[in-house]
Amino acid sequence: TYPKTLGIELFMYGYEDLFYLLNKDIVDLINDISPSHLLVYDPLDMLSLSLLDKKMGLKTTIEYAIKYIAKNISSDVETNADSTYILQESCILTRWMNITDTLEDLQKSLRLNIIRHPLGKELTVCCGEFIWLLDPTVALNNARERLSSLSHVGGKNIIVLCPHSLYLFTIAMKMYKDTLGDINIIEISEILHRIINP
Repeated sequence: TYPKTLGIELFMYGYEDLFYLLNKDIVDLINDISPSHLLVYDPLDMLSLSLLDKKMGLKTTIEYAIKYIAKNISSDVETNADSTYILQESCILTRWMNITDTLEDLQKSLRLNIIRHPLGKELTVCCGEFIWLLDPTVALNNARERLSSLSHVGGKNIIVLCPHSLYLFTIAMKMYKDTLGDINIIEISEILHRIINP
C-alpha cells in the first residue's frame, strides 16, 4: 500500500512533469521494497504505475489484480449461473493498457453469465470519472445514461470493475432513483469474496 493518491489527473490535464516529480517518493518506496509482483486493483492506479514504470523504472512486475485473480481462482468454484450480469468495463484505461479481455477471463474462471454491452471492450463508454473534476453535474448525467443503457441491454445486475465507477454509479442511483429504477450495482470484489469465502 502507499499513503497518497498518485494524481493521474495531473498527467491527464497536461502536467506530466509535476505528475512524475510528485511520485518520485512512491517509485523510491516500491523500488526499496522490490516486491516480485505488484497487484493493482484501481485502473487509475494501474495506468499511473504503468506510466511511472515506463518513465522511471519500477523494480517489480505490475499486474492488474482482477485479471490476476480471474486467472488464478479455482475453476471448480460453485457460482450462481442462474443470474445474468452485465459488465461495466473500465473504459479508456483498459484500452490504453491493452487489458480489454477481462470479461473473458471472468467468464472462464467464475462461470457466471456475464454479458458485454455493444459499447464494450475497445468501445466501452466512460462512467464519467474523467469529467468529474471539471463538471460533476455532467459526470453524473453521463453515469445515469450509462447505467440506463447497461440495464436496458443486460438487466438489473451491473458489475463494475473500478472503484470510481462504483462511486459515480452509486451517487447517480441516489440522485436519479425515479428514472433508473431498481438497478443492482455489484462491485467485482463482492463476487470474488463470496467465491473465496463461501
